[in-house]
Amino acid sequence: MPSLPIPILLVILAMIFSRCPAVVALECYQCFGVRDCNGSEANTTLTCNDENAHSTFQVLSKFYPEMQENQLAIGYRCVSVRVSSISGSEELYTVKGCMKEMEGFCKQKTIDFNGMYRCWSCNTNLCNGGSRVYSLLGSGTSLVALVCGWLAVQLMKSS
Repeated sequence: MPSLPIPILLVILAMIFSRCPAVVALECYQCFGVRDCNGSEANTTLTCNDENAHSTFQVLSKFYPEMQENQLAIGYRCVSVRVSSISGSEELYTVKGCMKEMEGFCKQKTIDFNGMYRCWSCNTNLCNGGSRVYSLLGSGTSLVALVCGWLAVQLMKSS
């Protein structure tokens, strides 16, 4: 049976591990409310479990009135929801936490509000702490691994 060259195998493994949902100990930032998320609670972290996922669900269910909690989900996701004034100068609503795995979380129907809405859901440790750019690092990691693998293969061919 032919074996894969090591650089290609490394690229495949890097892509798999960078895109796999965290099934074991996912860590997320948690804060409920503008004051907490911008004050002393801003850097509070926790390891996801059913209890803190349910707490986040309860807080967010006031903003997503039709959202259903997925009790059967095995994995967790870090989430962050922010609503600011239309001008963006005032933060009106902020929640960060851990939730059970949920398809299309950020596409849930929200309550009516007059402002700008930002939402993200991610599955790498502490991915809900900053801007949307931070939560896109997972796909960037896959791209870097792919490019590095391709370069390694090219170097092996030329030697």
